Amino acid sequence: MELRHKSFGAVSTPQQSEQKEQTPVVDDLQSLIELGCVKDKVQLGTLNFQLRSLNATERLELGKFLGDNPTGDMLFQFNIKLLALSIESVNGKPLESFHPSYKTNVDVIQLREEIISSMQAPVITKLLEFYNSIAERSDAQFGSEQIKN
Repeated sequence: MELRHKSFGAVSTPQQSEQKEQTPVVDDLQSLIELGCVKDKVQLGTLNFQLRSLNATERLELGKFLGDNPTGDMLFQFNIKLLALSIESVNGKPLESFHPSYKTNVDVIQLREEIISSMQAPVITKLLEFYNSIAERSDAQFGSEQIKN
């Protein structure tokens, strides 16, 4: 704080630091991890599903699961796993909390897969279509010019 008097001048002049101000560093790991993640909601019937785009590790694991010559069963399981990773909540509650074994079973992904595989085929199809639109938006958000700068 600097006080000025019309006769005596400045009193308690603050010392200026000689260090240059640094740009703020991202110290929030979650922000760093979620950079580029797209989250969006889709309403099916009376249910509001929140989905997110998958990160690089999740995509890699799904690719390994599918392999080179997928069968129909493998494609079905792939889609179930994809949605289990992508769906965060339904009507604001975690998807896995709807499973009867939620409190006793700690494998959240398994609970999500069981719930999703029990859904009607048209619902699964709509959720997959919505996930694909999220993934496309996620992949397209950083163009080559943005990455260069």
